[in-house]
Amino acid sequence: MMVHPNMTFWETGAPMPRDKASLKHWSRFDAENGSTLEQELFPISAIITGNVAVVQYNYMIARENYKKERERVTGHYTDVLVKEGGRWLFLTWAGGDDPKK
Repeated sequence: MMVHPNMTFWETGAPMPRDKASLKHWSRFDAENGSTLEQELFPISAIITGNVAVVQYNYMIARENYKKERERVTGHYTDVLVKEGGRWLFLTWAGGDDPKK
């Protein structure tokens, strides 16, 4: 995983921020319950100051759930990365799918 050991993140719909252990735990569940068919990112801004980067973007995903039903969703994220040992690692992110209309 390209995440910092001290990372936290807060996704839309989650009751509170989660940590790296939670990410690992739920990643397996999420992977078993659907698949991403297509994904496109729409960059809004990227700022680098020293060893910290802040990236903001919108996205569109076509995915299929465990019932083989397809859906298209949009959303947005703000990611914060830190450069350590020559590698960019996720320190935090916030965002997620836009509300369904």
